[in-house]
Amino acid sequence: MHIKSAKIKECPYCGSRKITTGIQAGYAAVSTGRFFGSSSPLVHDICTQCGAILLTRVDRLDVFQAKYEKQKMKED
Repeated sequence: MHIKSAKIKECPYCGSRKITTGIQAGYAAVSTGRFFGSSSPLVHDICTQCGAILLTRVDRLDVFQAKYEKQKMKED
């Protein structure tokens, strides 16, 4: 499951409408801390005028949804 851009239209810092998406992966991926394959790259919406990172989110939300479901089942 891959997430599309959040449709940020304008940078709140400089007012530019030149927004692009970048992916931060490798050692910088966010992990559930459990096992191999339980991590996700980060996706950033970036202003190309001033360089501000406007929004950061995980690319593979399914990894974290699965962890949540397992935790919930243990609690019930």
